[in-house]
Amino acid sequence: GVGDVPLILLLSWYIFFLVANSCWIQFCLPTNGEHKKVIVPMNVDFIIHRQGEWIMLMLGESILSLLTAEIVETTGYYITAFVGIITVIMMQVLHFESEPSQADGHAMRRDKTAGYFYHVVVQIYSMALVAVGASYKVMLNIIVYAYNHPPSDSSYTSTNSEDDGHRYSRFLAGSSIDDSTETKQTTARLFSNALMLALLSLELMSLLHKGLSNNFKRVTDADCDRPYRRQFSMLFVLIKVALLVVTGTLFLWLTEPQQVTIAGGILVFFMIFTKIVGWHLFNAE
Repeated sequence: GVGDVPLILLLSWYIFFLVANSCWIQFCLPTNGEHKKVIVPMNVDFIIHRQGEWIMLMLGESILSLLTAEIVETTGYYITAFVGIITVIMMQVLHFESEPSQADGHAMRRDKTAGYFYHVVVQIYSMALVAVGASYKVMLNIIVYAYNHPPSDSSYTSTNSEDDGHRYSRFLAGSSIDDSTETKQTTARLFSNALMLALLSLELMSLLHKGLSNNFKRVTDADCDRPYRRQFSMLFVLIKVALLVVTGTLFLWLTEPQQVTIAGGILVFFMIFTKIVGWHLFNAE
């Protein structure tokens, strides 16, 4: 509709800006590190530190979303809240275990193109983390609404009362939160897609740090003296892809807030587990 035009224009400008910058960096700047003579080089160690602080802010928004909702004494509420907090903590662990702590080995030090695309992926990753936090907030408010408006209550409605407007003051004006199947489905879709995008962004960032050819070589040449490790490496990659697919399609199987939250936490845990296995498989001597 007409109301979507500003958002479409902003998105179009953002995409145009990314494409234009990509073309400029790829085709106009010198290669082999000579681009540092044309533009001001970055302090990569400082950027790593500042981006770490930025990601902590994005994760903190998810925690804030979980802690600022109205509290109701139900099992589903506490499961959603506490599992959500644990999941955000696991995502923090997964992020900092995936990122190099020094400039050597970082995408911004390795190659100008890799460094730029890393910067783009970080932006997408940040937006995904914010969306995860927002979906947690909505899921908690769905539970609160169901508690305050039982089906037998004559006041049960999908529109906000004056009390509802105060309760959802952190949402955009005119937002309507209820416990209908459509709302649960939409929230589950937002959560699963945002979580999948965040996990995929982490994988892409790790890929940019090492480079596509180096990562492919690590999989195909994994311990050539023991062929079974090469096969296990292929299986390991397929398991990671399967986890991402399951995360992105989670809303097709589950819609209840507590079920979606638990499933998301389990998937993040398995991603941490694959990170540990991958380190021993590819990096350990």
